[in-house]
Amino acid sequence: MLSFAHRQAQLLAASRKVAKVLINKHRAYQREFTNSLRSNPWQYHIGNAVFCQQAIQSDNSKGGVDKIMLKNTGPWIIINKLTGSLYEIRHKIKNVVNKHRASHLSPFPLELMSFTPISGSDNEYGQIHKPIIKNAFKSAGVIGFDPV
Repeated sequence: MLSFAHRQAQLLAASRKVAKVLINKHRAYQREFTNSLRSNPWQYHIGNAVFCQQAIQSDNSKGGVDKIMLKNTGPWIIINKLTGSLYEIRHKIKNVVNKHRASHLSPFPLELMSFTPISGSDNEYGQIHKPIIKNAFKSAGVIGFDPV
């Protein structure tokens, strides 16, 4: 005959298992519901080339002193789709493997054309202390590409 405490311990263990299942189901439902509200989300597939947006450290000697500075590096290749919006990516030139969310990725165009904007916030209000760089591909991490 089981004691009251033993039955309560079994009930508690079973309740914890049920709670884990319910929490995982609820999280999956919320994730699917939130994703359904997004209009036309980017879906990357294995083999797609992407740019990756990464935060960089401030360095006064190099002229970068902004609090939040982001750079787009690439080309990265999608090598694996992980859970949620997480992708495993590999740099095409350096062969470095990294993990990033889809919000930090953007499609890599088939053809890159560099140009200096005629007018816009990048020229007038962006990095006021720095002129527009001559080789935009080098700052994006694309090495050895000549658009001409």
